[in-house]
Amino acid sequence: MAATKKSDTPPKQPDYLSGLAEFIPPTLERQDLTLLRIYAFYRVMLAMLMVLVMVGFQPDQIVGSRDINLYRSTAQAYFVVNAAALIWVRRSSYTINTGHLFLMFFIDILAITTMSDASAGIASGLPTLLLVPIAASAMLFTATIATLVAAMSALATLSDTLRLVNIQLLDLNSFVPAGLLGSLFFATSLFIQFLSRRMRTAQELAHQRSQALYDLQRLNEQVVQHMQTGVMLVGDDSRVRLMNPAAELLLRQDQDTPYLTGKSLSEYSPELMHQFTKWRDNPSSQPQAFRTSEHSELLLANFAWQRGSGGSESLIFLENYSQVLAQAQQLKLASLGRLTASIAHEIRNPLSAASHATQLLGESSALPQEDLRLAEIVHSHVHRINSIIENVLQISRREAPTPNNIDPTVWLNDFMFEYRSGTPEGEVFPVDCDPGLPPIRFDETHLHQVLTNLLNNAERHASTSGPQPHVEVRCVVDSTPGYCALHVIDDGPGIRTEDEAKIFEPFYTTAQQGSGLGLYIAKDLCEINGASLEYTRSKDHHSYFTMRIPTIKSHTIPFDRSQV
Repeated sequence: MAATKKSDTPPKQPDYLSGLAEFIPPTLERQDLTLLRIYAFYRVMLAMLMVLVMVGFQPDQIVGSRDINLYRSTAQAYFVVNAAALIWVRRSSYTINTGHLFLMFFIDILAITTMSDASAGIASGLPTLLLVPIAASAMLFTATIATLVAAMSALATLSDTLRLVNIQLLDLNSFVPAGLLGSLFFATSLFIQFLSRRMRTAQELAHQRSQALYDLQRLNEQVVQHMQTGVMLVGDDSRVRLMNPAAELLLRQDQDTPYLTGKSLSEYSPELMHQFTKWRDNPSSQPQAFRTSEHSELLLANFAWQRGSGGSESLIFLENYSQVLAQAQQLKLASLGRLTASIAHEIRNPLSAASHATQLLGESSALPQEDLRLAEIVHSHVHRINSIIENVLQISRREAPTPNNIDPTVWLNDFMFEYRSGTPEGEVFPVDCDPGLPPIRFDETHLHQVLTNLLNNAERHASTSGPQPHVEVRCVVDSTPGYCALHVIDDGPGIRTEDEAKIFEPFYTTAQQGSGLGLYIAKDLCEINGASLEYTRSKDHHSYFTMRIPTIKSHTIPFDRSQV
């Protein structure tokens, strides 16, 4: 393989994958540079050994037996050149020049062959030192150049043997070991090339798989970070080690902090800690929906074991159970709406005929007064049934909300002006808004319909001790972060305690002329806009209908009934 490195460097890994770096092998070019540095260090050690052998022993018995001066000058020059090459290799960048590298191997062949010639050639055994440069070239070069290095080594050995035979320092039998050594050069080069190819193929495969593992880990990290389900990693000591942003949001923690770790699970939610302890004691126990605060949304936790490096760990998956219930409710209502719409259409025709008949009876002069009263009662109830049908059709035909960004203070003032102009006596209902309220996101048509219904109810049930009903509208920042609270308050007797759980059920009403669908429709409109509608009673027995509306920062996309 060519000993050149591409100019681009591997992409920098994110911090959260730093632990994966040790499993990713270095690039092939970087490994080539490491091999080259090892080989350069070997060349210096070899040249130093050649010099020490000449200095520390009797040179005429070990090396330089034919020409000690030639051997001495060659060994010294070889040491100086190799030391300079080692410095160059250690300071070089990842780019390796093939021409310079080939020059190094050529110097090795020339120096070893010269020192071998000065030491009586093949008989000295020095030509076998060429096996190391041949093996190194097979690992650092392509097959063609590596074979060329082996051929140059064999040719240099045979040429030196031929020269020494011509000057009668060696006999003809010396060609046999020289030829065998040349064959060994080629065999070594081909074998190392084969092993190098196999090794590089395995390393490339390992690098590809580790890169795929890195990509998969990065994908998993992104999925966990952006998924709507909260994920928490809890240790044996019940302390939270990791949690994704969705878990922080569901538990009402600081949304600007990436990870809140090291705290006990009970600090986030005592109820969640209780369910987690119960699950550890009995993994078959069924989780129960819970709230982290009085006005927070319902959450549902699922648990799973996770075998970690530091022992047994657990995974907690948090889901917004309120949204699940809302979606189930929407599916049920969608089916019910289609059924009731078809029934309502069938009822309207005979109902229209009955209404027309009662009107004709009421206009008849021959009808007794008692019968006229009966016809009036029939007409009134026909009108009530028609109102119920209109409300049912309104529910079944309702489209998905189109929310807008609304300034609650400005919108309430405009709404109250319009509402007062439509009342018989122009009642003045005080409106109190906190300064600096954040904008909310709601369908304006839906908000208008909900607030009109609440004000009509409040006006109808408020105390009549004064000249006009006492009804008050307040809009404040809610105690739950990310929400505004819109209160509609009246001073009437309120709803009986036993009836409070039924007021949002369809067709439940305490008024003789009511259809029982007003509050049901209002609550439904709030839920599909991501808000909630609740009824409470204050300490002074005033009735509070409270809309909790998410601000723009905390707004989540509500369930889209058009997808049903």
